[in-house]
Amino acid sequence: MNCVTTIQENTVTRISTIARIEGRSRQEIKQMLLRRRVRRTRPVYWRQLVEVGVPIDVADVIAKAIAQYDAVRQTPNSYQQHLISEYCRYICRANLWRSQLLSFQAS
Repeated sequence: MNCVTTIQENTVTRISTIARIEGRSRQEIKQMLLRRRVRRTRPVYWRQLVEVGVPIDVADVIAKAIAQYDAVRQTPNSYQQHLISEYCRYICRANLWRSQLLSFQAS
């Protein structure tokens, strides 16, 4: 059994356990875990962006877009696309660039 399979099985088990305890559906629990993942990664991404020179308010918008993309493959909205396009060199410096974000960039 490889590491990825083990992680996936642990996640399924964790979702089932939480759903049983809290009386929620598996889908609700999965969405809750994904939102938690965004909440945990967003500040990390924000700090990385600020450290390479992105203004604080802009870093927050970009960090949220990247965290949501990482967690649920949610495409950035038009404002986020504009900022990603404008600050792409900083995003690369922060090692947060996702090649798939290229296809969502505003022209």
